[in-house]
Amino acid sequence: MNLILDGLYDQHVKYLNSKGAERVISDFADENPNCTKDLYSITNIIKTSAICRFTYRECYNKIREKFTHEIIPNSIIVAVVKITHRPNRRNIYKEAAAYKYQVSDNMVTDEMIEKIKDVNFDSYSINEPPVENWDEYFYNICVQVARHSKCLSRRIGAILVNDKRIIAAGYNGPASGIVRCDRRWEIDPVFTEKYKDKIIINKYINDPSFEHLKNMCPRRAVGAKSGEYLDMCLAVHAEENAILMCARSTTEAKDTTMYMTCGIPCKLCMNKIIQVGIKEIVVTTLTVYDDSSLYLLENSSVKIRLFDFIK
Repeated sequence: MNLILDGLYDQHVKYLNSKGAERVISDFADENPNCTKDLYSITNIIKTSAICRFTYRECYNKIREKFTHEIIPNSIIVAVVKITHRPNRRNIYKEAAAYKYQVSDNMVTDEMIEKIKDVNFDSYSINEPPVENWDEYFYNICVQVARHSKCLSRRIGAILVNDKRIIAAGYNGPASGIVRCDRRWEIDPVFTEKYKDKIIINKYINDPSFEHLKNMCPRRAVGAKSGEYLDMCLAVHAEENAILMCARSTTEAKDTTMYMTCGIPCKLCMNKIIQVGIKEIVVTTLTVYDDSSLYLLENSSVKIRLFDFIK
């Protein structure tokens, strides 16, 4: 794109050749020896601009932020920019291959590029019948959210919806950066000392590494019944994570509807649902986790209903 900056480009057409940039710098440096260092700083800005894919005008503005007209005349900057600035053209196949194979761009091979060009994932056509209503649509999304859960007991998904628009999603699992609970036997000596004698799964195996408890919920390892040993669980519930997502993004949870792949939330989640002003919850069953959550729901203005496709 041949931009003419401040009408000065024509003055330097004579420099448009293979050694044009060197000619401009050389001529100006001969007459202004004190500015040679500044000129080479300008060329470094131009190289960086090319890597960042700046336009000519953006590159010119970056230089002008650093160098005033008094330091380097405008005509010189225009000439150097026009001659040396060559924005790098993107290679989308190389970018995609670098991401696919987790390597840097310069490590991408022709074979990698050919492999991703041959990928034919048919996502243009969905064979399943269309969803019949919004409830089914939001339920399906909740299920996909739940699939990302790392919980070893059960996986739950929840979304917050405002005017048929999803504003937040959450699944149950440990807080960001916290290792999964089955590793706790190995890394938390206080936890291990407190509960090791209560383990009923493979209790008589002499395994100090607790290898046999990997991929197992610690509460199940000790045979906990519903409502027992809740202090062993560090998971953030799906409903909580959806609400917390709103808090992190400053999105308003008030007057939204929460869809979830579970029954009536526990008392801790129910308190948060009431407190942030969620107007309605949509659940898969009317079973209650504890009596306190039922009490909270009955004494609040939060509406509750089953997904309308559930018979």
